[in-house]
Amino acid sequence: PAVARDNLAVLSTLNPAAAIGGELAHSLLSQDRYKLHLAGTTNRISQAIDALAHYSANFPLPISAIENGSPNELKHLISCVERAGTIRKGWAAARPQLMSIWRQFLEGDSRERPGAMSALERCHDALSEAQPLREAAGQIQIAIEHLSHWTQIKDEQELRDNIATALSPLKDLRLFVEAQAADAIHQLSAKIGQTLNQIYVQDSLMYEATTIDRQAVSVRGTFTGDYNIDAALVANTSWLRAFLWAFLFAYRSQLLSTFTTNPLPLLLLDDPQATFDQHHRRKWAELLTGLQLRQPTDPEFAQVLITTHDLSFAEALSSAGFKGRMATIQPASHFKGNAMILDVKIAEGHG
Repeated sequence: PAVARDNLAVLSTLNPAAAIGGELAHSLLSQDRYKLHLAGTTNRISQAIDALAHYSANFPLPISAIENGSPNELKHLISCVERAGTIRKGWAAARPQLMSIWRQFLEGDSRERPGAMSALERCHDALSEAQPLREAAGQIQIAIEHLSHWTQIKDEQELRDNIATALSPLKDLRLFVEAQAADAIHQLSAKIGQTLNQIYVQDSLMYEATTIDRQAVSVRGTFTGDYNIDAALVANTSWLRAFLWAFLFAYRSQLLSTFTTNPLPLLLLDDPQATFDQHHRRKWAELLTGLQLRQPTDPEFAQVLITTHDLSFAEALSSAGFKGRMATIQPASHFKGNAMILDVKIAEGHG
């Protein structure tokens, strides 16, 4: 029959007892979730498999398969059909015992030896009762994660608090710094006035002092000598620019007095006379020349390098006695890609 030919491979190896036992072993005994947690049930499964193995001998041995078209194909087919008949008879004889084994496995044979269904029901009940514990475990896990996050925040806050505590004594340093700054400005004030008198002709507004108040430097001046006012409110631009130059040179002089050697021997100025009129440019040239003509061992000696577009200022420097080399700077052009310095003459000074 066609149905026999289609199931030839099954008919040649079929063993119901061994098939049931093998499926039980594969589905239950080989799974860790049963083997590790349901020890009693797996023992029952093992006993059922052992009992099924006893009845496997009631069924004929498998028949080796042959290729289609083989000369023994018909003989093999007849053997398979005969084997199927033997299996039917063996199944009919062993069925009551096999079904009994199966029922004992499912239902158990006594109160002390319950079956798999009873074990599964108990597992189901245990899982239901454990559900609150599972939910509690989940909440505990969330709490642990929040605790870890809070611990990081706490550690960061403690670090910041420790830094703030360590820096707290520095708050008192502000008053010390303010006092030192006020003393420094006070010591510098007279020197600023001397330098200002060298480069600016005092007219109606006369310099009085430089002070520091509320973290701001204040320049005081007077018109009559009796009352002083904030010079920044009434002084013209030329006076204020002269004061700034006086401040810089007074500060340089004050700074140099703290050194045994001169760390600031070079002055580089670009059109420094631009802020003065013709009369004050002469006094400005005299100040720069005075620095240049000092002995190199003098703490306030300066080597001066000046660039200017004003030839009259260069003449004023020469008239004041400034000594050095004069040169012309030729800027870069389209024809010549680099600038050039043309040495013109040596300024000997004739003031």
